[in-house]
Amino acid sequence: MIQIAGFSLSSISGALFSLDSVYVVTGLVLWIFAAMSFRDRANKRRAGSGLFWLILGMIFVFGGVLPHWLTGLLVLAMVGIDGMGRVQRGHYDESTKGEQAERALRLGNRIFIPVLAIPVVTFGFAIVFRLLKLDANRGALVGLGFGGLSAMAACLWITRDSVRTLMQEGRRLNDAMGAVNILPQLLASLGVIFTAARVGDLIASGIYRIIPADNLFLLVFANCLGMALFTIVMGIHLLPFRS
Repeated sequence: MIQIAGFSLSSISGALFSLDSVYVVTGLVLWIFAAMSFRDRANKRRAGSGLFWLILGMIFVFGGVLPHWLTGLLVLAMVGIDGMGRVQRGHYDESTKGEQAERALRLGNRIFIPVLAIPVVTFGFAIVFRLLKLDANRGALVGLGFGGLSAMAACLWITRDSVRTLMQEGRRLNDAMGAVNILPQLLASLGVIFTAARVGDLIASGIYRIIPADNLFLLVFANCLGMALFTIVMGIHLLPFRS
């Protein structure tokens, strides 16, 4: 077996193509956004914005080794920063509408290449993981991360822009979403709590008392209705974040 500096090739590839590597890359990108926010003189709340993304990047990079209580404190710190209104959009040196229209006309349908690269790479990873008898679901998640990197590379190749411009546009989109970016982590935490409390089993037992187990249509309808109501409730609670 091929070894590099005492590490086998299989262990290196396993570490590279893992969820941990995707999390680390995500954290590094967030750190770049944080650095840009700290240097954004036009943003009067650049300190709070930069600190928010710095902490989130720290959670992504070191989340696998940090004690759970410390991660929880970091999340509470982020909630406090955003709750005090210290997270704000900055200045991005955006091009004019005319320049955007001219570039869109010049690029044409090639602009869809980065968009299509993400699902193609994602499905490719899932298929490779399945062929290797590995978890295809994990492969899809890893592929989604590498699909994002492929899309970034495709954008640079198509537009011939600099990496700084790429990061600046990424920061603009990231800031447009704001604190809602942590919604996936919050929902995942909520799912863990629901699973531990067996809330799903409780709801399922209640549904089965009303709807017969062999009536698939009504069961699917109840599931869709429940998900819609849950989304509405979450949306109402997120209105303060959007404002």
